[in-house]
Amino acid sequence: MAEENSNKKENDSLGSVIDWAFNNKTLVIILLIFLLGIVLRYFAAVGVEPNADEMVHGPHASGIIQAGVIGRVWQSVLWSYMTDLFQIILGISMFSTRFLSFLFGSLTIILVFLIAKELFNSNKTAIIASFLLAISSYHVIYTMIEMDIPAIFFILLAAFTFIRELKSSGKMSKMSAVLLGVAALIKTLTLFFIPVFLIGYWMHRKKLFRKEEIINVAKFVLIILLVFSPVIVHNYLWYKDSGMVDAYLAQYFDVGKSREVYSTIQGINQGFKVGELIKGSWEISKYYLKTDPLNLIAGLIALLFFVYRKKRLSVFFLLFQMIPFLLLVYTNRLTTHFAIFSPIFAVYSAGLIGWLSDKYSSKVKPKTLISIILIIFTLTSIYSAWPYITQKSAVASMRSYVNENVDSNSIVIADARIYRGRISWMFLDKHYLESSYLGDIFNTNEQLPGQNIPQKIYLAECVIDDCGWGTVGKELNESVEKMLDSIKPDMQLEKTIYGRREGTRSSSEPYFNIYSATISLKPGIVNVIDSTHSFFYYPERYTPKSQVLDNYSVKGIPDNLLFFISKLIIWASLIIALACIVLIFRMLKKSIRE
Repeated sequence: MAEENSNKKENDSLGSVIDWAFNNKTLVIILLIFLLGIVLRYFAAVGVEPNADEMVHGPHASGIIQAGVIGRVWQSVLWSYMTDLFQIILGISMFSTRFLSFLFGSLTIILVFLIAKELFNSNKTAIIASFLLAISSYHVIYTMIEMDIPAIFFILLAAFTFIRELKSSGKMSKMSAVLLGVAALIKTLTLFFIPVFLIGYWMHRKKLFRKEEIINVAKFVLIILLVFSPVIVHNYLWYKDSGMVDAYLAQYFDVGKSREVYSTIQGINQGFKVGELIKGSWEISKYYLKTDPLNLIAGLIALLFFVYRKKRLSVFFLLFQMIPFLLLVYTNRLTTHFAIFSPIFAVYSAGLIGWLSDKYSSKVKPKTLISIILIIFTLTSIYSAWPYITQKSAVASMRSYVNENVDSNSIVIADARIYRGRISWMFLDKHYLESSYLGDIFNTNEQLPGQNIPQKIYLAECVIDDCGWGTVGKELNESVEKMLDSIKPDMQLEKTIYGRREGTRSSSEPYFNIYSATISLKPGIVNVIDSTHSFFYYPERYTPKSQVLDNYSVKGIPDNLLFFISKLIIWASLIIALACIVLIFRMLKKSIRE
């Protein structure tokens, strides 16, 4: 009888939850918008042709968990751990490698709903905000192998919890500090947002230099630094061992021999680009206007409008946009970094749309006005994003072909006109060889002991003559063509992969040709081929360690303890990050019921 009553209570509870979900109009709408955002970001994840940086971060994420390192040359260690985890779960594909941007970019749609409702106390405005972000072409297109979209999710979640805690207790939220630390462990440039939170606290409390305020601020900053500490420890241990620090520190500070080592990286010796504010702002604004014009224009106008009207927290979010923007313009103007501003523009654009619909409700029906505005936003976004979401990336298609057809014993010869990072990612975990090594490999094969045996080989040819380099000259192109023409007659064309040239709105065209053949090689040649797998300071999957640029010896009990604690923090941060997936839906449920 007790068991029957228990089952009845459980069924009643489940039924009430289902009834509430299906009878709640706001929840149904936000989930439909969320689904729309998921679909758009999925097509972007598999469709956008990767840029050069993506093909650095993608290969370097693979194998980092097994390697157990606590830092990288580019610092984004938590992003690498999480990406490696999803590659293990989902296999290596463009979608799995971009999964963090897909996942947290989609979840940001719900987070924008929560923030907009908190600011404007209106379900209507919050729904509009979530819709504007769901279709934001800038935010959609940058569903990439980058850290910015995942980082801004945690920064915004930190802002939301920060605001709620200030309202309820007047104190700085410890949870907000943890989330900012997690964001910084994903993307170091998160640290640019910390001054905004400190200023926001001062604006609320007014008296920042009292003992209580100083203690609150100190705790807040220390928690962030604690979560971020693996990056600090990594640099300390590396510098202590060999006088080196990571590329971010080297960019701004002349530490040891780091700048000399990184001298080939574009912009590494520029540091703070003081005096380039106007030029840099114009460059980014032009790109934003090209990619997501209405969200930028309406968002800026709305922010300034609500600051003028002294709308609560508008100054905080103006600084939220302005301070990091200025610091980024001074330091690093990669367009991917500026995707972090799309969510707040969407929030305030929605606020302005909601205000206009109320203001002119006597002249135009609010639903009519809102519908017209949203249709205009949608058409503009579709136009900007269409080439990216309607075609599958040639690089993604190549990786799919490799997963389905190339076994673990086969050898892949990759055309040297394919960007080396793309070669590294597309053929990751396979025996691949850049075509420029082909003559040396055949010579080495003759010198190896043993008998030749039949070996299946594939050739990946760059049909468009420049597959990602952007700088393939006539001489290189002619030499590669000559070499490939000497071997293609003995090979069979297996597949032509189509794709769109990076940075253009061109239609799909032949991008890669894949050929196959069986030739005789000695078994030992595979180890020689695998020894060439090193790209941008790292060997494939961090093996051998001797080729890892930031490999160092950890000596003594204190340093080993620091290293161990850093690994614990990384894994704790990963668990916190994944727990936030559940948290955001709990927050949504609570917000709708309020």
